[in-house]
Amino acid sequence: MTVPLKEVRDGYVIALNLGTPPQIIQVYLDTGSDLTWVPCGNLSFDCLDCNDYRNNKFTTMSGCSLTTLVRSTCSRPCPSFAYTYGDGIVAGTLSRDILRVHARDLAITSKDYLQFTPMLKSPMYPNFYYIGLEAITVGNTTPTQVPLNLRGFDSAGNGGMIIDSGTTYTHLPEPFYSQLVETLEAAITYPRATQVEERSGFSLCYHVPCQFNNILGADDIPPITFHFLKNASLTLPQGNSFYAMGAPRNSTVVKCLLFQSMDDENEIDHHCGPAGVFGSFQQQNVEVVYDLDKERIEFQVSDCAMAAVSS
Repeated sequence: MTVPLKEVRDGYVIALNLGTPPQIIQVYLDTGSDLTWVPCGNLSFDCLDCNDYRNNKFTTMSGCSLTTLVRSTCSRPCPSFAYTYGDGIVAGTLSRDILRVHARDLAITSKDYLQFTPMLKSPMYPNFYYIGLEAITVGNTTPTQVPLNLRGFDSAGNGGMIIDSGTTYTHLPEPFYSQLVETLEAAITYPRATQVEERSGFSLCYHVPCQFNNILGADDIPPITFHFLKNASLTLPQGNSFYAMGAPRNSTVVKCLLFQSMDDENEIDHHCGPAGVFGSFQQQNVEVVYDLDKERIEFQVSDCAMAAVSS
């Protein structure tokens, strides 16, 4: 079956029929979460910031602080279940009901043309989809071997790379991330856009010529290839690594590398859990299949807009 998606900031939403009688609810599509979260009643919930939690600055959720939530001393009906994600805590009530997806039938054809890499099983987070990364190549340079913690898990279950539709950018651990940035710096000759780097927080931004103000035109930024376990390689489509940060001016546009370090503030704790994340931005125009029966992730570069029209 095929399900229509709606693009929103930092991700995608789909419509679900949930409950009895069914209610149509828009939900965020996130392969990094094994639970489906929906609003409960008409209560409003404030965000609980991860840094505030670490600093014991508890914010209010449905009229209750996290302290009363944990101690079950809140005077109002409070969520009875809390779940920790990379950027904060979500709390609610666990329940079961009927879920229906708005979809139409689509004939399933052979996927023999897809490459595949094993789906790794984490003893720490068994519900996440993990893959193993072996190396990254910039242009025609020699592949840069990644640290062992990106290939698999240690004895405690830490390591591996999550493939996640709910994390916007790909995250890589230090010092490997900095090594990749240095390799790109050496390969790209365009002028740096340092002011944009300072404002955006991205590590590499460049003033890139764009003929006829066409930001989708070809440039000299080298392609980036991810090499996964079992000799599966994915060369990112143009626009999946460096992205135009605004409209072109005088036939020039600023493009920034949309990768981030796992050590960046407000991101997943790099001392435990996954060592890296393969984000949704890098999965654009890539057909990705989660083959649970064969325990593998399959992928292939694809023009998704054309594929949607032809189907």
